[in-house]
Amino acid sequence: MNNQCIKESSTMLAESVAFVNKFQGGADEEHNIFECRLFLGRLVQDYLTDFHKFSQMLEKSSNSIECHMPLKCCALLLRHCSEVFLPAPVTHSADTPPLDRGPTNDEDTTYGFLWWYVSRITVLLGQFNCKEIHELTRDTIVQLLQAVKARDSYEYSRLLRELVIFVADLVQINEQMVEMQIESAIVHRFQVNMDQVCRSLFEQHHRQSPCAVTLTRADFSLSDQETCEQMLINLLRVLMRVAGDVCGFCLESQVMALAAGACCLLEIGEIDMKMESLQLLAVLVRDCRLMMKDSELCDYLLDTVLSVVQLLCTGLPRVHDLSDSDWCEFERCTGHFLVVLVEQCSCECYGLESTALSEVLVRLGDILGLEGMGRLRTDYLQAALHRLVGLILDKLSLDYQRSLTCRPHIRRLVSALITQIGCSTNLQYVVSPLVKVILSELSTLLPTAETTTAVTTGTGNNTPKPGNKHSKRKLDESSVPVPKLNKMSMTYQELHSKLEDLLQQPLQGSVSRKAEGVQIIMELITSCVQLVPKSNARFFKELGKLSSWLSNENLQQIFGFLFRALQHLTESSTADEMNMVYLSVLKTVGALLAVQDSADLENDLYQSLGWIASLPWLLNDPSWIDLKPTNTRDIVKISCIVVPKLGVESSSECLLVLALLPKEVVHKWRVHVFRQAM
Repeated sequence: MNNQCIKESSTMLAESVAFVNKFQGGADEEHNIFECRLFLGRLVQDYLTDFHKFSQMLEKSSNSIECHMPLKCCALLLRHCSEVFLPAPVTHSADTPPLDRGPTNDEDTTYGFLWWYVSRITVLLGQFNCKEIHELTRDTIVQLLQAVKARDSYEYSRLLRELVIFVADLVQINEQMVEMQIESAIVHRFQVNMDQVCRSLFEQHHRQSPCAVTLTRADFSLSDQETCEQMLINLLRVLMRVAGDVCGFCLESQVMALAAGACCLLEIGEIDMKMESLQLLAVLVRDCRLMMKDSELCDYLLDTVLSVVQLLCTGLPRVHDLSDSDWCEFERCTGHFLVVLVEQCSCECYGLESTALSEVLVRLGDILGLEGMGRLRTDYLQAALHRLVGLILDKLSLDYQRSLTCRPHIRRLVSALITQIGCSTNLQYVVSPLVKVILSELSTLLPTAETTTAVTTGTGNNTPKPGNKHSKRKLDESSVPVPKLNKMSMTYQELHSKLEDLLQQPLQGSVSRKAEGVQIIMELITSCVQLVPKSNARFFKELGKLSSWLSNENLQQIFGFLFRALQHLTESSTADEMNMVYLSVLKTVGALLAVQDSADLENDLYQSLGWIASLPWLLNDPSWIDLKPTNTRDIVKISCIVVPKLGVESSSECLLVLALLPKEVVHKWRVHVFRQAM
């Protein structure tokens, strides 16, 4: 039997080589069309009928020419003789063709052969033992779809709709298999007229009845759940390649069914199925605006996506065979969907309802408050989650955010965000949502702070009567005590406590995380100083000053921390850690200088900030001109060890920070540095 298989394989291979050579030799074009169909039909019928034998050939050699020939011939024919699959283009003439012109017999037979070929190779996508050839099969189907789209948009829409409905049917079958309602199933898709397919193999005057060549229909038998899932994931990957056309060429009901199916797979599918579903849903959310108008589908979508977020935040406890690259890719797919959702919902004409946003807020508060984000492995997903939090804070009204219903959930979210500070890196995305929360808390004081503090008599006469002990006079505004900031904003109170913890902790473990934590809090505070509501009330005037947020003692502690962090780098640190810590130090200095007009900084502090920002150039000129810092010996030691390992990014950040210093502060030294940097 093996010898017979080898003989048949060798014969078919020889015929394939001869056919390709003859075809490329430039035979008569009309003859080539039917000859190619006949040969391709035999090739598919011989190789793609007995999949057990086909899988054995693949197992023996995954690069077997015989196994690839039914697919590679398609690419060859599309390139040199596309009329094998597509009708010849309509020739232009002076006469306008009738609008009700139906398809010709040649078009019917040609498209019949196309549908038959697509259906037969699609069966391959459900064969688990043929995984080596799945990618080539998907590429072939996509090439055919693109060729049809360029020639006939109506036929392209028919094929695309068939694929969409096929996926929807498979989702229902897979769900029934998961619930153990059925064990196997047969899907009746890509129904073709086999008489037309047989007629397409021969010229009209050579056609016989019955057909001399035996071709069979595609058999979409799903013997088990594994076969169904294999077919599903491959079809999702095919659709993903043409997903931008789904909303334009398919009916709205079909798009909704596809979206609901993708949500179902996101709920019950394995990790690879979840990733493909997330990518497809991202495209549908971007292109189909009506999708989010369906409240039931929208709720289902958000619920399943947040369940995926919760799964990732718990660290995938039941998944043990997932590689690090696949794990990161799973997070990237989830983050990408959230980014697309935020971008679409940021538009005025397209967004989520307040009830949906409040439910997302509740779920996020529960997930992040309980699990945190410490188990997430990529910054991309963390940034996407913070963008989602920012969207919720922007869309929900301030009155609702201050309500007793919403406030506990916001507090949980805020606590989860603040917990990250000092425990992770690349946390710039934390700044925006926390600033919004702080300003929201302070805005509650705006109406009361602007009310007059004057107290008048009931008669309306503001002049006190002599000798009247009970007379009241207008109070001076300066005599009214300003409420303390830490009592007005719980978020600021938590941030300030976090800052004190970071400044007091010994520099052990990851210095880069602690340095970035101080940087993030400094950027948060300076952003609030710049964005505080403009008001004539004395309270808000005071909030526009840095001293209301950080005392001089706090600033001295921050500088002391920065100096200790730089000193720690001289002990034992890699070049990457040195650059990370030094960049965090520079950005902390830059954040402080950004609000120097609202701060009363001492000259000694400016000198200290000046040498920190010019560290790469200190060894070039020992005189330092008008730069006169203290602790000269320690500064020289830091420069000798740290500077050789600093990169271009650190030097560029230095120049940006030096430019922020007041013009009268070490101006000669700064001019010297700028000239050397040119």
